[in-house]
Amino acid sequence: MNELDDFTIGLHSGGQSISIKVIGLLVIDATSNWDKNWLRTKISVRAGAFSGIYDADLTTFDIENFEQDLNSLYENLNSEIEFKDLEGYLYMKIKGNGQGNINAEISCSDDTGINAATLNFELNFDQTYIKPVIQKLKNITNKYPVVY
Repeated sequence: MNELDDFTIGLHSGGQSISIKVIGLLVIDATSNWDKNWLRTKISVRAGAFSGIYDADLTTFDIENFEQDLNSLYENLNSEIEFKDLEGYLYMKIKGNGQGNINAEISCSDDTGINAATLNFELNFDQTYIKPVIQKLKNITNKYPVVY
């Protein structure tokens, strides 16, 4: 795992990687609270011989929930969490074995709906990489808090 900047989170291991870079708000001058919660992101993925970058619209709820869930996983390393965004761009099932080893099953979709191309792969890493990711998620939620 390696963090690239204050608004990029990444999971990296053994030549496989996934990173999510928050670019900014999707609708800068939004008037509705719902629209104020949408973020433009770029997701970069590398799995075996496959690699790519795609745009994904995530919500501040997605990021906040991921931060809370990942923190829970760190507190109980014998647990499992899921990241699933509203539009279906990214799904991650992250599971600890109780001894500090973490497995992430990842499914990346470059679009919403039936026309999406999907890449599935796994990453394995240890618990020491979780806290830096949680800190990056805190940076993002501080800059882009959920608006109710």
